[in-house]
Amino acid sequence: MIPAPAPLRKVVLATNVAETSITIEDVRVVIDSGEARVARYDERRGMNHLHTEMISAASAEQRRGRAGRTQAGVCYRLWGESRQTSLKAFSDPDMLTTDLQPIALELAQWGVRDLNELTLLDQPPEDRLQRARAALQQLGALRDDHSLTPFGRSLSAMGLPPRLAALVLRAKGSPAQSEAVLCAAILSEGDPLRQSPAHFQADIHLRLPPTSAPRPQRLQRLCQQIEGRLRRAPTAPEVEVEVEVESDTTGSTATTLPILLARAFPDRIAQQRPNQPLRYRLSNGKGVQLRRHDTLARHPYLVVLDAGGTGTDADIQLACPITLEAVRQALPTLITEQEHCFWDSARQAVSAERQQHLGQLILQQQALAKPWPRQAADVLLQALLDADLQPLPWHENSLQLCQRLCWLHRSQPGQWPDFSREALQQDAREWLAPFLENCYSFKELSHIPLLDALRN
Repeated sequence: MIPAPAPLRKVVLATNVAETSITIEDVRVVIDSGEARVARYDERRGMNHLHTEMISAASAEQRRGRAGRTQAGVCYRLWGESRQTSLKAFSDPDMLTTDLQPIALELAQWGVRDLNELTLLDQPPEDRLQRARAALQQLGALRDDHSLTPFGRSLSAMGLPPRLAALVLRAKGSPAQSEAVLCAAILSEGDPLRQSPAHFQADIHLRLPPTSAPRPQRLQRLCQQIEGRLRRAPTAPEVEVEVEVESDTTGSTATTLPILLARAFPDRIAQQRPNQPLRYRLSNGKGVQLRRHDTLARHPYLVVLDAGGTGTDADIQLACPITLEAVRQALPTLITEQEHCFWDSARQAVSAERQQHLGQLILQQQALAKPWPRQAADVLLQALLDADLQPLPWHENSLQLCQRLCWLHRSQPGQWPDFSREALQQDAREWLAPFLENCYSFKELSHIPLLDALRN
């Protein structure tokens, strides 16, 4: 910020933070590109993503005002008058465009559980606010009534995005503390590695040099700031057992760091898709992918820390490999077991299995000997409907009954029910479902009294 000595001139390359936050003396010329990198919440991916877009008219005016604050100046705008008239008046408020987790945490800190208690110029989308609160509950920061937990109060005091605050707080005092702090700094500051797309590797460990190794100056300063906040952060007296990280007596961070990252990013646990080593599915249901030649493809599970791109599946920018055992250790309260009935088209029969779920991911499947009768009847009925009821035992007496009633319905539609195949399918849950109990396959349908079912 120090003025250049005469006769030199200083050239300052600045982001849009220079619109309002920084004043540099003796600026006489401003060259405005008219663009800005803006964070916007990507609904498909469940994370913020930077977009380059045109600035608003208000931002353009702020930039123009940087020139000639203390003396005469000039602003050169690198766009035409027609584009100027089409600029929107003001920039969109962050509350409407970015991840609402920090805002939801601050509301809880104020004691605001219902947004209608506040008079706001801009109301955030209710569905996104609910998703942000659900994410904070997964972090252990909010209770079901949206009030702060003791851990949430510690999170608020860190002055970091909630995920990153959770990461370093849970690492405090563990062998992985310095690595967790460096991860938080990298996710705040940006990837320190500059790689060509053809050789890109997303593994976070490549960005974690030994403590003694030199680091970029800005990254080192940010690590020191985070360490300082961590030292001053209050310790939550009632942090749940499941979010505590056990100390590794060997001093190794190989298992501790992935667990810490998983607890900070529980909705971004990625599972490799079958026979597609570069493509993964996140626990929030979204799709992500690695670039070609990325060695992370040998790991069936990842914690995705950052992703971007414009494709259907986001490109993984930063990730940490994790084992299934570590996922179970990290997120025991988020893993559920469900008993699932489904139609096995190869066997033409109902099958059942016990599934272990983490969000939208199936972590484990175990076949069960026999499906439950009620659920099996529902699955079998749907399979029959998909097959247009053809697998039913259509003996001659059943077919004749349907044909006669169809003729009567056409002749006197108000007095006789419709027994066409389409009508039978539409009402199958009423007349057919009670007769499917204890049937588990198309083969076993030969025993049901179809004529009685039709007469009912």
